[in-house]
Amino acid sequence: MIHKLFTFPFQAVIKLGEKIAEEVDRELFDLGLIQKQLLQLELQFEFEEITIEEYEGKEAELLRRYEIAKAREQAAWFSSPDEED
Repeated sequence: MIHKLFTFPFQAVIKLGEKIAEEVDRELFDLGLIQKQLLQLELQFEFEEITIEEYEGKEAELLRRYEIAKAREQAAWFSSPDEED
């Protein structure tokens, strides 16, 4: 009982950290969000709000995230329901 009282705050912090990490991961690799960001980036470049170097750097990063997100999506499709837990 006493052990639970002392470890509860640490367990709560760990759970909170895991939830935050999941949410950040979800936002970083959300296909729809990445597509919107690519469109915004293209518009910024077309309206000369950013340089070609900035455009190419940000585009490369977004495309890398898109590839990872797509690979994760495909892996989720082909994984069995038992593997998710």
